[in-house]
Amino acid sequence: MTYWLPAILSLLSLSGLIVGAKKKPEKSIKGDQHISRLLGFSSGLILYTAMGEALPIVAEQNRMLYFFVFFMGMLLNFGLSHLMPDAYDPHEGANAPKEEGRKTILSLSYHSLQETLIVFGMGLYSVPAAVLMALAAFFHHIPEGRGVNRRDALLATILSGAISLLAICLVCFLIGCQDLSLFISLCSGMAVCMTLDELLPAARRYGQHHTMIGGMIGGMMLASFLILFAPIIL
Repeated sequence: MTYWLPAILSLLSLSGLIVGAKKKPEKSIKGDQHISRLLGFSSGLILYTAMGEALPIVAEQNRMLYFFVFFMGMLLNFGLSHLMPDAYDPHEGANAPKEEGRKTILSLSYHSLQETLIVFGMGLYSVPAAVLMALAAFFHHIPEGRGVNRRDALLATILSGAISLLAICLVCFLIGCQDLSLFISLCSGMAVCMTLDELLPAARRYGQHHTMIGGMIGGMMLASFLILFAPIIL
């Protein structure tokens, strides 16, 4: 699979920040069942694509190595996520007033960079995986954008897109024509950790747990449907 489609989809997923942004940032969206369902839906897309589809396939040759890399990806995402102060974390500060300005833009860009690389890495597995992960990231960015104004969301999208493009070019240069399975396993681990550490807890804070689980089941059903019928459609 070529690099260009995952790269384009990963960059397009950043537009969710702009879609979710308001003229005036919302101080709290607690109790918003739509956001809870949306984050649950994104979680379902990610979990099924990463653990139910990509990881079992790429791990067929050397199961121990690929599962080791998978857990290294989880630890990497966990460590990177906790480098950001809670006050500027799009999820930890979801129900608190947002500060506007340079720090907010930088924090959103830093947070979005991880997700863009995850979308790109998972997208290297297959076209359906690329579409599903980009869709999940797009939905994930919408509630993050609601906490900032449109100007900050636009600047964060541009900055994150520029940095992500450079990071993608670097990744393509480093992996070259080598086996992509290790990189896909690493991104699978990062995706699962992001879901468990960020998306699902945030979805629970925004709404009832039944709403979150319902959205997650819907996301898994859509992911399984697209992956099963993609060969027929394409």
